[in-house]
Amino acid sequence: MTVARLREHRLQELAYRYSDGLEVTLFWHPVTDGLTVCVCDQRRGSYFEIRPEPHQALDVFYHPYGYASFSTVRYEDERLAAVERDLTPARPGPPRLSSVRVPRRAPRGHGARSRARSPA
Repeated sequence: MTVARLREHRLQELAYRYSDGLEVTLFWHPVTDGLTVCVCDQRRGSYFEIRPEPHQALDVFYHPYGYASFSTVRYEDERLAAVERDLTPARPGPPRLSSVRVPRRAPRGHGARSRARSPA
């Protein structure tokens, strides 16, 4: 197979997004003029592909779980999700009130500045 033929069979990435362990990619197949949305969910340990109609491609891209039942390839492994949870660092919570130190201010009308301005 020549290099030109290999280029014909390559997928072209049209859109990509990643958020909180969910990776979604929209590909175009130049030879078949078809589209594929690939979804890799690291939180659940799942991967699936959906081949949408052209008019639905962006909706599938932004809402892949709404179309997951139409997937052509589906793979789930809860062990991968468990590994991902173990490797994800815990997010620190809000600080405790006992650990927050608020600087104390002198009450208004007291102190050196207020004495200097007071009439004699």
